[in-house]
Amino acid sequence: MPSRDVIWFRQPAADWLEALPIGNGRLGAMVYGAAPFERLQLNEDTLWSGYPQEAIRPQPEGLLEAIRERVQAGDHVGAGELSRQLQGPYNQSYMPLGNLYLALHHGPEISDYCRELDLATATVSVRYRSGGVGYTREAFCSTPDQVLVVRLTVDRPGFLNLDVSLDSLLQHSVEIYEGVAYVMTGRCPQHTDPVYHSGGPKALVYGHGPEDPAMRFAVVTRVALEGGALQADDAGLHIRNADALTLTLTAATSFRGFDQMPGRRTEPLVRRCRETLGLNRPHPRAAIRPAHPFDELVDRHRQDHAALYDRFSLRLGPELDDPRSTAERLQAVIEGGVDPGLEALYAQFGRYLLISSSRPGTQPANLQGIWSQDLLPAWSANWTLNINAEMNYWLAETTNLSELHTQLFRLIKELSVAGARTAKALYGCDGWVAHHNTGIWRTAIPVGDGEGNPQYATWPMAAGWLCQHLWEHYRFTGNEGFLWKQAYPLMRSAAQFYVDILVEDGNGYLTTCPSTSPENCFLDTGGNRCHVTRGCAMDLAIVRELFQNCAEAVKVLGIKDDTLWADQLLAKAARLAPLKIGSDGRLLEWDREVVEAEPGHRHISHLYACHPGWQITPEGTPELAAAVEASLDERLANGGGHTGWSCAWIINQWARLHRPERAHQQLLTLLRRSTYPNLFDVHPPFQIDGNFGGAAAIAEMLLQSHDGILHLLPALPKAWSDGEVKGLRARGGFTVDMHWDEGKLVEAMIRSDGHSYKGECRVRLGNEEISFAMGEPAEAICGNAGVSFIPGRRRPSTR
Repeated sequence: MPSRDVIWFRQPAADWLEALPIGNGRLGAMVYGAAPFERLQLNEDTLWSGYPQEAIRPQPEGLLEAIRERVQAGDHVGAGELSRQLQGPYNQSYMPLGNLYLALHHGPEISDYCRELDLATATVSVRYRSGGVGYTREAFCSTPDQVLVVRLTVDRPGFLNLDVSLDSLLQHSVEIYEGVAYVMTGRCPQHTDPVYHSGGPKALVYGHGPEDPAMRFAVVTRVALEGGALQADDAGLHIRNADALTLTLTAATSFRGFDQMPGRRTEPLVRRCRETLGLNRPHPRAAIRPAHPFDELVDRHRQDHAALYDRFSLRLGPELDDPRSTAERLQAVIEGGVDPGLEALYAQFGRYLLISSSRPGTQPANLQGIWSQDLLPAWSANWTLNINAEMNYWLAETTNLSELHTQLFRLIKELSVAGARTAKALYGCDGWVAHHNTGIWRTAIPVGDGEGNPQYATWPMAAGWLCQHLWEHYRFTGNEGFLWKQAYPLMRSAAQFYVDILVEDGNGYLTTCPSTSPENCFLDTGGNRCHVTRGCAMDLAIVRELFQNCAEAVKVLGIKDDTLWADQLLAKAARLAPLKIGSDGRLLEWDREVVEAEPGHRHISHLYACHPGWQITPEGTPELAAAVEASLDERLANGGGHTGWSCAWIINQWARLHRPERAHQQLLTLLRRSTYPNLFDVHPPFQIDGNFGGAAAIAEMLLQSHDGILHLLPALPKAWSDGEVKGLRARGGFTVDMHWDEGKLVEAMIRSDGHSYKGECRVRLGNEEISFAMGEPAEAICGNAGVSFIPGRRRPSTR
C-alpha cells in the first residue's frame, strides 16, 4: 500500500496532463510511465526564445495627460484607446527542451502495473511484469548533482534490453560522443508571439547562421551498465542483455543573464554537460562505469529533498489505508465525495511542486512551474504579475519553504532595472514600475504591440504587489540584513513611483490615473466595454500598503535620513481615496458604482485588501469584511472562480473571513472542477498557480498571522474534525505544531526564532486571546486547549 504522501495510478499516463512531474529547480521532466515505450518530456528553466532588446517605444508628448483628460471627461473608451500607445512588444516564451525516449524490448503484455510519485523522496517509480520478467524504473532530478537520473532494473539477470534516444521540437541535431554518450544540441527561435496572438509571420521566427542572437542549448545523456553491452549510433544508445542500468542526463543553455546576449556556440555547453556527467576523462570508455554509483546519487538527492520537504507534515482526518488510486479518489470527490486525506495530499503536492521548480540560483516558478511541452505555451509560460506569479509564492513562508522565496526576489531586483527606465520614459516618474507580465529578459513595459487589451496592459501596479513579498519575507524571518540590503531599496523606489504618479481626484483625495482592475471591465451608458479609469480598489490597497510598509521599515531599520520621507508617505496614505461599499453592500471595484460587463469575472482584484493584503479583517474592519463577503457571493452566483487559480484565491478569501465551510466548499470545487488526474491545476489548460494557491489556502485555514496575532485554526471545517499539522510558519518568526480532535484544539506547540520585533507572542483561539513574553518557556490554557510556548534566542542582526 503506498504511503500517505504518494500519488499513484494503475495505468500509464494517456497524455501530458496525466504524466508525473520531477524537477530540481533547473531541470524538469514529465514522466509518462508507459511500457514498453517510455517518454520523459524535458525542460530547462532558462531556455527561452528571444534575447535582450530595448522594449520601450517613443511616446507622443503629453500622452499621459491626454489619457487622464479622457478619464476626467468620462470618455473611458477613448482613454483605453490612447493607453495602447504606451504598449511595447509582447514578451518571449518559455521553450520545451526535448524528449528522452526509452524503448524497452519486451512483449506488449503487461501485468501488475503501478506508477507512483513519492512526494517525500521526489521520485517517480514504475513497476510491472511482462513475459515473466519484473521491470522497475525510478526517475528523479537531483539538485546536488544537477542531473536527471533514471534507474532501470529487472528481476531476471540479462533480460534488460532497450534503446535510448533524444529529440526536440526546437531546431536540433544529435551525435554520439566517443561511443558512450548521446548528445543533442540546438537553438531557440529568436522571436515568438504569444499563442493568443499567433498565426502571423512572427508567430515563430528562427534565425540563421552563427550570428543568430537566439539562445543555444545542449543535452547530454549517458548510461552506466551492470552486465550486458552498449552500442551507440546516430539513432541512440542500444543496451543489450543488461542486469540494470543507471542513466544520467543533464542540459545547459547559453543564457548569461537577463541583460546579456546569449552565447552563440554549443561546444562550451556540451563541455559543461560532459563535466557534470563525468565524461571528460582521458579514456571516455570508462564512462560506462558511473561517475557516481546510483546509491550515492539517490542518497544525496533524498537528503537534499528531505531537508525541505520534511519540515512540514499534515494530517486531515483519521489515518487510513486507502486502497484506491489517486485518480479513483479524485473521481469519487468529483462525484460528490469528501476526502480529507486527498486534500492533505494536495497541500503537500503544492509544496513538492515549489521545491521541484524553485531552488536558490534558479529562475522562479513560472506559470507552469518548469514543466511545459509546447513551442507556443499558454500565456507564454511567463510570469504574469497581476496575480499568478505572486500566488506561486503564497505558500513559501507559511509552509516552511522560506528560502525558495528568494528566486522571486531576484526577479524583482532584475525587473526593477528595466522598471526604472520604463517609469521615466512612459510616466516621467522616478522609481520603478512594472506591468502585468514579464519574461526572462525582464521587460517592464505594458505589452501588446499597440493592439493589446487595456484591461490587462494598462496596469502599472505590479511593483507594489511584488514588494509585498519582500516585506512578508522580513515579517516571517525577522532578517534585518535582508530588509536593509535587498527589500527596502526596492520598496522605497517602487513607493517613489507611486508618490510621483498620484493625482488629486477633485474631492481632496489622492488617487491613481490611469487605473484598471485586472482583467475586468465595466459598461458605460452606451453599453461599451471600458477598462481605463481612476482609483480602482486594488490600486488604492496596494499603494496604501506599500507606503505603510516603507514607513515601518524606516522605523525598524532606524534610517534617520528617511524619517521625514516616511512621515510624508504616511500622510499620503491617509489622503488616499478610501475603499467604498456600494448600495448593494459589495466592495466597489472601480471608483464608483458601474454596470459590470462580467459579474462572474475570474479576477477578484478589488478584494486585495482582504487577501493577500491585511487592511480588511473581520475583527478590525467588520463592515468592509462584510462587503468582501457580499462581493464573493455575487461573483460565485455568476459563475466566478471558474479557473483553478481564481478558485484558489477565493478559498484564501473565505479563510481570511473565518468562514470555514465556505472555504472548504470552494476547496472541493477546486478539486472537482479544476484538477487533472495527476493533480495539476486546470486553467485550462494547465497553470501551476492554482496548485500553489490551493496549498496556501489550506495553510491559511489552519493558521493566520497577518494582523500580528497567531490565529489558531481560524477556518477549520467540519470535514477536518480531527488532524494534526507540524511546521506551519507564522509572521514574527514562529513555528506552530497543532493537534485537534472533534473540531477542538487539543494541543499547540509554538516555537520562536526570537525574531518578534514586538517582543511577545499573541495567540487567539476563537474569541479567546493569550500572550507570551519573549522570555522563558511557558504554558497556558486557551479554549480548553494546552498551548506551549518555547522562546528562541534572538540571532544578531545581519545588517
